[in-house]
Amino acid sequence: RWFVTPEEKQVAIERSRSGHNADSSLIDKRQLWAALKDYKNIFTCLIYIGLNIPLASFTSFLPTIVKLMGYTEATAQLMTVPPYACAIVCVFAMCWNSDRTQRRGYHVAASATLACLGYILLISSSNIKANYTGACFVAMGLYPIVPLMLSWVANNNVGHTKRAISIAMLNTFGQCFATVGTQIYKNKTAPRFFMGYGVCLAFTVVMIVFSLALSFVLNRENNHRDAEHGTPKVLSSEEQQAAIDGGIYDDHPSFRYFI
Repeated sequence: RWFVTPEEKQVAIERSRSGHNADSSLIDKRQLWAALKDYKNIFTCLIYIGLNIPLASFTSFLPTIVKLMGYTEATAQLMTVPPYACAIVCVFAMCWNSDRTQRRGYHVAASATLACLGYILLISSSNIKANYTGACFVAMGLYPIVPLMLSWVANNNVGHTKRAISIAMLNTFGQCFATVGTQIYKNKTAPRFFMGYGVCLAFTVVMIVFSLALSFVLNRENNHRDAEHGTPKVLSSEEQQAAIDGGIYDDHPSFRYFI
């Protein structure tokens, strides 16, 4: 009672129902297989793989840049803060606007483009200040994609088992490939790290391509449902449960994807 009022609790329940998360079974095997076969989850896993490789490697080159700027000890530690400070501003801005517009893929592509600019700066310039600026751009581009992707997957999978399996797939594939990011910055390639920057740039391009491709496909599906079934109606909790029990999930005519 000290945490939420009864009215706030009811709002949370209704919000969960509006997110098609009202089925009562603990684990639904049909939803499990539906998640594994869903093409959308293949796209999102590829995007998340493209994210985790550069994200896992970010801390591999930032200390080298700070060291080359001439900072040591406490000051060096302090100079690692600005890239993350810039990143948190972008996280809030991107996520706020994404929720406001109900667009995920475009914001993922925009963030990845920002990271691309950072890697291009890192590759093309030997100026240490330009490199530091590039590192800031990389952080600003990569970190917003984490919450954007997690929410995109949750938004577009109906049924709590299907949603849970989809998020698990996303994290499993992403974290497995994150190990690649820790191996691409070799000491012998310091301080320019052309190989590491090049690999990360390639995977940020992968994110842009697949996020825009998935947005295009989902938008086309939404338009197709609008043309065939008209304006989507708001389903009651009983209708939502019937759709889940019937194995329809996010293929329901009244469901529209976040794009």
